[in-house]
Amino acid sequence: MITIRPLHYTDLAALLQIANTSFADEYVAQGVTPAALAQQLRMTTRGRMIPLKVLSALAGIRWEMLVAEVDGQVVGCGGYFGRQQIELANLMVLPAYRRRGIGQALLVERLNRLKAQGYPLVTTTILAANEASLGNVRKQGFTAFDQYTMLEKALPLNDPSHTLTTRPIQAADLTTFQQMESQSIHAARLQIEGSAAPEYFPTLSNRLLNQLTGTQRWRAVSIHDGAVIGFTLTSTGKNQTKGLLARPITLPDHCDRLSAMVFAAASWLSQLGKATIRMAVSTEQTNLIEELRAAGWAKTQSWLRLVKWLQPETELQPQTPKISIH
Repeated sequence: MITIRPLHYTDLAALLQIANTSFADEYVAQGVTPAALAQQLRMTTRGRMIPLKVLSALAGIRWEMLVAEVDGQVVGCGGYFGRQQIELANLMVLPAYRRRGIGQALLVERLNRLKAQGYPLVTTTILAANEASLGNVRKQGFTAFDQYTMLEKALPLNDPSHTLTTRPIQAADLTTFQQMESQSIHAARLQIEGSAAPEYFPTLSNRLLNQLTGTQRWRAVSIHDGAVIGFTLTSTGKNQTKGLLARPITLPDHCDRLSAMVFAAASWLSQLGKATIRMAVSTEQTNLIEELRAAGWAKTQSWLRLVKWLQPETELQPQTPKISIH
């Protein structure tokens, strides 16, 4: 019999075993070292759980981790986090207990909890090649609305052909950011995921939460000929070897300056001693992907973003972009 319950303080050893035997390859691809992963798990189970929950609440972030037990043994886990938009994450099941419905049970329990709490939708991100996980979420009514490819390159990067000025983001940039975001992102995707403004313009509680979790972020404005042409957000962890450049916020007219924006982010990572920069690129931007690969960027995995509407009667539900799942 499968029992789904909230995470307990005493589950740390079991979680470490599950993580080391289940999704280790994906963590490595993200630049997460075993030490960093262990630190994250300890933070959610030991003394730091209380300050983590307090700072998360102050930052408007809701999170919870559930575990699955079979005959008293913890064999799987799954969590969720977010603000108005909730993301499912950290679904892991011991190899010996797969194909027994444990992953599906964890998925259904999380969906039921979130629906009972009144959330209009839930999202999740899954490797495009992970047919088993995609099959599980499709059974629960998830629909793909975005697909992107991760590319990475060793640091440092060569100087770009174009130059621009970068500076830290200021509070006065918020209006420009919102205008550029609304013009550069598909309306349905923006409505599903919500604005990225809280990440680019963090509150004090967000900054304290990043310090607690060991997350380092560089938020920058790119300027050319005196005008703002884009925003970038780059993040890494203290124990990570890689840094992630989120998809830049910029208009199509300024895509020729993208290499300079990437270079600025890579320079910040190099100063921190990181070895690799990673960047997410929409699979629809085939020309950009080919340009990056020609410049020595390595294509790693492709990921699908999926959504399930928990309150079908809501008037917020947009027409979800059609993306095929193979």
